[in-house]
Amino acid sequence: MTGNLNLRSDAMRSNQTFLFTSLAFLFSIICNDGCLIQGCPNQEQVSQNFQGKGSNATPPDSLQFDYENFEHNLDIFRNVDSLDVSVSGMVHFFIFRIDRQKFAVLIDSATKVYKFTGTRFKKIHHIQTGDGITDISKRKLDVNLDGFMDLVIELPSGGTYGSDFVFLFYHPIRKTLVYDAKSNMRNCIIDVKKARVKSQYHYSYAVYAIEKYSFRMLESYEYLFYTSDNPRLKNKLKKRVFNRKGRIVKTEIIPDK
Repeated sequence: MTGNLNLRSDAMRSNQTFLFTSLAFLFSIICNDGCLIQGCPNQEQVSQNFQGKGSNATPPDSLQFDYENFEHNLDIFRNVDSLDVSVSGMVHFFIFRIDRQKFAVLIDSATKVYKFTGTRFKKIHHIQTGDGITDISKRKLDVNLDGFMDLVIELPSGGTYGSDFVFLFYHPIRKTLVYDAKSNMRNCIIDVKKARVKSQYHYSYAVYAIEKYSFRMLESYEYLFYTSDNPRLKNKLKKRVFNRKGRIVKTEIIPDK
């Protein structure tokens, strides 16, 4: 009998600990959109109506919060304009506005993008790119030079793989975010002034032009040090130039500077 009472007491303490932990987590959410645009040109401030602990805003009901399936939490955050949540560096969830339109992104084993319809968040993209064990970075940039902010997300994976990049282009006519499903962007260097992106892989890199809401490969470079058995080519690159149809129009061997 005493053993059963002890078990019940331990269970109650465990439940209380979980509840207090949940409450502490929710009250510690800081919805600061500054990290999206810090150090970037064409900065845009996003109004916030949920500040977390120490503010006058009312946090969502912690008893409704689902820690196992974050997609279930979209409904309780439907009135939030700006949110940035990270759980153990493995689940990332943020809400933001572009051109007065509200969007949400949930990143766990994949990257899922939602648009707010006025009553609920509707999924518009499911991208098979998850994240590693480190924090992601996200920035608002006008990468296609159309006068509207776009969203760039970097997802570090560690090791020699580096980071995946997800580009979400804002379409001002359709009022939504567009994703180029053919893109495979990794370890990117973005030239905002020229609307160019350099994407770096294990033994090669490529240069893309950003054209409206998609990427077009301009050039690719292969490090022959790693891919060729010819010792004369060890310090050389194989350069390929592509036309607008994606066909190779020129190939040459150049020095690896």
